[in-house]
Amino acid sequence: MSFKRLPKKQFFFVLIFILNLNQGYGQPKNWKCTDLEGKLKFSVFADSLFALNEDIYCISLGRETILFNKSPFQPVWREKNAGFQPGNKEKCFLKLNGKIQIFDLLTLKTLQGYLFSKVELWRNQILGKRENVWVFQPGLPTEMVADSIKASERLLFLYSKRGLVCVDSNLNQSYYPVSGEKIEISPWLNYVKSDSNWTPVGQGKAIKQFESAFWWNKDFLIDKNKDSIQFKSQSISFSKRGDSVAYINQSFALLFSAKNQFLITTSGKSIRIPNPENIVQIEDTMLAVKTSKGYLFVGISGQKTKVNGSVSALGMVYEGLISSKAGRRYGFVDRSGYIRIACRYDSTLNFEEGLAAIKLGNFWGFVDKDEKIKIQPNFSSVTSFQNGFSIVSKDGKYGLIDKSGYFLLPLVYDSILKMPGKGWRIVKNSWSGFANTNAQITITPRFFNIIEANTNLLKICRDGKTGIFYKNGKPLFDLNFEDIQIDNHNFNLFIF
Repeated sequence: MSFKRLPKKQFFFVLIFILNLNQGYGQPKNWKCTDLEGKLKFSVFADSLFALNEDIYCISLGRETILFNKSPFQPVWREKNAGFQPGNKEKCFLKLNGKIQIFDLLTLKTLQGYLFSKVELWRNQILGKRENVWVFQPGLPTEMVADSIKASERLLFLYSKRGLVCVDSNLNQSYYPVSGEKIEISPWLNYVKSDSNWTPVGQGKAIKQFESAFWWNKDFLIDKNKDSIQFKSQSISFSKRGDSVAYINQSFALLFSAKNQFLITTSGKSIRIPNPENIVQIEDTMLAVKTSKGYLFVGISGQKTKVNGSVSALGMVYEGLISSKAGRRYGFVDRSGYIRIACRYDSTLNFEEGLAAIKLGNFWGFVDKDEKIKIQPNFSSVTSFQNGFSIVSKDGKYGLIDKSGYFLLPLVYDSILKMPGKGWRIVKNSWSGFANTNAQITITPRFFNIIEANTNLLKICRDGKTGIFYKNGKPLFDLNFEDIQIDNHNFNLFIF
């Protein structure tokens, strides 16, 4: 529904009339809308206010919903008992009379004939469900209708009895003449089933359908045929006798037979492993396999490396070293299986930025890869270094140190919380403050809470009031407001 634009003065009195008429439906507030630099765009009296895109705003006042273009004195649409949900830049979702309609923000009209029970976005494109069908990109020349859908971040599959359409991240479409009631695709969305073949999405040869098959990695089909296990992909095909096969990760599978067990890799290698007791993923292309004789490192190309026999447990690779355990103590080995840092510590954290946290008794410190102690064990807890800083604690108080052990923030805080890309929220005597990425205190702890707003702004709360501060501690809006809502998508601050 659209309506004739009203003069500014007349629209002002319409707002006042609606307000008086609907006093029982909400508690209207005096809203201010600014850009992210604090420049005022407009003010309006309403129950709620939000942006549908950078130009069109929506207010509710009692039962009335009104859209306007940049200014409340430029109303463009109104309706009772209507509810809007943001969509993309061109379209949004309008819930009216129990149905969801697609509302065009350019024409300010609903798409005729499109009533949905459910709507969602895929890569900023609209998917709507009505009855038992889905509509992709409704109202566009590229509109498609499907019986069902399956989506990942990269691919969207639209099924129907006529066939299957695959839409990639660039919105390119591929059609597959899949027949039958039940349509199948591989778990990683790389293959579609057509007749008795699996057809790859994109280039490559089809794989014949097998009985008792399952998918491994992105394009391997594994099937047990009598006493043989077959591995099929676009590039590798081989058979191996076995009773069963198990998935480990996207690089390795484990094949079982009556007498032996083999690790199978995506490069086509078959590696005999006698009676593995445990298998640990060290990194994507390397496993640690524990046998009765100790651990072996096994690589995707088939190489096997013996690990020092004293090692009883292993972690993952960080900066070339792997946390290890011998008896009750911890240390590190390298990819060659040699002990680089002796298992002499009560606990360790992984290497980050060239240093690893080590625990001796009840206290933590840091060593480098040559096992030189860089920071003496003197703390009750530590975090691994990030961007040159570690949060440490002692006697219930927290501080911040650099790699030399120098205190950038002293051990006087109740807590220190990393705010990624911004700095740290610091708490002292239950009051919150802020330190920037150089650990300089720009806001002393005197507020109830500090919340991330965007890359340069912080939302500050105290005594039931809210303000917006820059990271350097200067206020954009002081604590004079009931609340401030941040709309980073459309570059707005909504203040009331």
